[in-house]
Amino acid sequence: MICNKEDTDGRARVTRDEERASTNSTKANLFCKEYASVSRLPKDKATDKAITLEARRALSSPCCCATTKEELHSCSPFSYGELLSALQKLPHRSASGPDEISNTMLRNISPLGRRCLLHTANLSWLSSEVPATWRIAEIRPIPKPGKPPNSTSSFRPISLLSCIG
Repeated sequence: MICNKEDTDGRARVTRDEERASTNSTKANLFCKEYASVSRLPKDKATDKAITLEARRALSSPCCCATTKEELHSCSPFSYGELLSALQKLPHRSASGPDEISNTMLRNISPLGRRCLLHTANLSWLSSEVPATWRIAEIRPIPKPGKPPNSTSSFRPISLLSCIG
């Protein structure tokens, strides 16, 4: 896939094999094809099965059903102090995800906002469910240093997730 700097009308074009794209949507689809072709996801069914079984076991015994003191402690709700500590430890230079809420915004959230955030985090933790919006990633191509900017292989994908999540 090649990203030609400019076409005759001055707009950037992206090509892959014989495909040609001028809209952002088509360019994004071509980048997705490129990234999928070099994906390093494991294709090991035995490993996948073990992970699936472990996840099912964890889901069948949520925090509300903890039987030992140790299980109960590991599943106890987060405290306001733990939230403040986590907010202080957020990296200063971090891009926001699809929800456009940055770490800077979270660090400067009002006391009422902190209580709402804590309530939401505890609901997620105790129910063993992660809100769908926290699982959506925005993938952005970042240029590799020293590589020609006219080739898609000169970019690496980064996934931006919700800072709240």
